[in-house]
Amino acid sequence: MSDSIQIFSSCVQKFLERNTVLSGNDNHLYIFQGFPVSFLKALDIPHLAGEWDGSYPDALKLDGSEILPFLITSKGQAWCFYEEFQALSMLLKNFNVYKGTMTVIKNDLFSDYYPLPESMSPEKISELFRNDSGKKAVNDSDLKLLDYYSDCRTDGNILFVSFIDRHTEHNINETGFFWDMAGILPADGIDSASDDEGTISSLPLSEIKVKLMNGELKNSCFIIQDDGDDSIDAEITKMNTLGRFFGTKFKASHCTKKNDSGEQYLHMLKKYWGSEASFRELMFYESPAENNRTMTLSQGRIISDVIEQSMKAASGENYSDIIVTAPTGSGKSIFFQIPAIYLHEEEEKPLLTIIICPLVSLMYD
Repeated sequence: MSDSIQIFSSCVQKFLERNTVLSGNDNHLYIFQGFPVSFLKALDIPHLAGEWDGSYPDALKLDGSEILPFLITSKGQAWCFYEEFQALSMLLKNFNVYKGTMTVIKNDLFSDYYPLPESMSPEKISELFRNDSGKKAVNDSDLKLLDYYSDCRTDGNILFVSFIDRHTEHNINETGFFWDMAGILPADGIDSASDDEGTISSLPLSEIKVKLMNGELKNSCFIIQDDGDDSIDAEITKMNTLGRFFGTKFKASHCTKKNDSGEQYLHMLKKYWGSEASFRELMFYESPAENNRTMTLSQGRIISDVIEQSMKAASGENYSDIIVTAPTGSGKSIFFQIPAIYLHEEEEKPLLTIIICPLVSLMYD
């Protein structure tokens, strides 16, 4: 048994013991999303179909009708790949045939995009998603992948895919494995990790996570440069949950993001809105999906983020979408007006901004 499998085995055992108690149901199907084979080999409960050959399933060969009899007759604890669940969901209107609890276990070291499964060809998936004309060139059978995966992206030297969500519509609970484990394990569990100043990592965060999952980072301490990202502490917590088993610790540098207040764009506000204009401080929810705590952000901070992500997109870099919700009168319009002016007037290659405003809809409702 490899070191990684032994380490994962100790993690998984604690996780399953806790979740079995919480579910209160003897029949429990765990649906694993985004985990490598080395992790799944550590499971000491049977695969849904009984014998498992130790390889990641090829989505092109999955058939829900072949998996369904195993689901109907399943007793006790069992597990399956998310792709196998997807194949079943395309066959069933609901999952009433299963008499037990179903839980989707996400590899929450990653968010939305997961390392490419071992069974998939990087060339094939890239051609399918990245080249619209290439979709005509791939075999018709390969288009079946679009029933399982919604997109792909490259980060560093690694290809990641995004799954089509097929469990939410069936009200199937989900949980993040490493965040859940962080609440189970004692806080002092990183005994063998180095406590020195650490190595500042220049790799993309997602690539560091892949190396950690593969057992390539052992007995060391890494400093992750956060560039002012408020979510980095949660990411570090999840990474340390796994890192402790490899004797590895991660710390955030907590760098201050340059020009975080957006003051470098204040001259544009004054130019078009008057010399006395200034950015306002607004209240936003920190994490509206989880709680109603609020935080204060400058309009300039949001403008700065919009411009930063737009420039990344324009240069072909990985970028993040930004969704901002704010009440009437909070000055939302400058969130796109100033970036639009800046990207057109002050960039070497002027960019065009398209604004879609549902004003007529707002007038009626």
